[in-house]
Amino acid sequence: MRKYVLLFPACLAFHVAGTWSLPLIDRDEPRFAEASREMLQRGDYVVPYFNNQPRFDKPPLTYWCQVGSFRVFGQNDFAARLPTAIAAALVAVLLLEWGTRLRDERAGWWAAIVFTLALQTFVHGKAAVADMWLVLFVTLAHWSGYELLRDCLTNDDKRSTFNVQRSTFNWNWWMFYLALGFAFIVMVVGRPVSEGETTTTIGYVEKDSPAEKIGLRPGDRILAVDGRPVTKFGGMGDSVTWRIVRSEGNTVPIQVIRDGKVLNFEPAPARDETKFWQRKSLRQVKIAPAQSSIVAEVTPNSPAASVGLKRGDQVLEVNGTKLYHFSGLSEYIEEHPNQKLTLKIERNGKQSEVTLTPEKPIAPKRPTVSTLVLLPTNGDPDSTVDEDGHILPSCRCHFFSFMYGPQ
Repeated sequence: MRKYVLLFPACLAFHVAGTWSLPLIDRDEPRFAEASREMLQRGDYVVPYFNNQPRFDKPPLTYWCQVGSFRVFGQNDFAARLPTAIAAALVAVLLLEWGTRLRDERAGWWAAIVFTLALQTFVHGKAAVADMWLVLFVTLAHWSGYELLRDCLTNDDKRSTFNVQRSTFNWNWWMFYLALGFAFIVMVVGRPVSEGETTTTIGYVEKDSPAEKIGLRPGDRILAVDGRPVTKFGGMGDSVTWRIVRSEGNTVPIQVIRDGKVLNFEPAPARDETKFWQRKSLRQVKIAPAQSSIVAEVTPNSPAASVGLKRGDQVLEVNGTKLYHFSGLSEYIEEHPNQKLTLKIERNGKQSEVTLTPEKPIAPKRPTVSTLVLLPTNGDPDSTVDEDGHILPSCRCHFFSFMYGPQ
């Protein structure tokens, strides 16, 4: 017991050191922390929210841990990162015990030290994200799985070299399944499926992108990528994104159906430039899945408010052009400034049209008041935020309000 009393506080102090002096960085830390803050504010511990929109990117276990930390230490950078540091320290304790049972106490100590001092552990052990909790439960599952299979892994001659003691009660089955269960709660369970994961229709094609240069358009339904059929846009396996990422040629063959005709394109994938400390970007052709365009919030005294648009209205068309993605409306407004817009909307299953003229909002004095965007209904609202937490220019519109940051 003494070795655990020494190891856990030492590892926890190592990972916690400096977490209060560095603001939340990258794109993930602010999202996790803000979702946890809104969970605490709403009192809804089942469905996570980010910027007042359901956040379907991750299940709620990590948010629960951060909410508990917020309750004790307040809403700050240290409190957001503390649960991750605790998880990293617990992984070291598991490795110490596993190594001791596997070989001897010296091996256990080395395993714990090497893990704790590894660069990836140093980075993720201080980050307010879900990764270290996943590592904890997967490590626990591996250990218990090894205990269950040790007789298959070693023969009678070698078994004497392993310091393994048998137990009359096989608790490893319970530990194995519980660990896997918690790992799924961290990364899988509770994660609703968004529109973007159930379609292969292109909703948005970025300007001057490989996809636009080759002729791909919003509304094209993708049948195959790199010679393999696809059934969804995002995720792993038979998805559009995964097939593009896994492709190896100078071009990526993409087969689509447009107006009943099957067409073939071969865009040259691109990679975004990243800083030296950031992860290398993946191959992409700059397309987004089709998503319903739902009004998130209407700014008072705005053109939208004057014609009666309401939160939850779905925008179907703009001046006769079908919308496949919320960014299409923003792009149309930028390309047709000061032009009246006729929007076809759907509310409670009934369609109607409204006409209005977009206006540029007055710049707020406070940097965190509101910016104007249109959001998808079941998509990921994180897709509208850049690495610094600012609303992407391509997602801005001129008459829909979306709050972000502290009020």
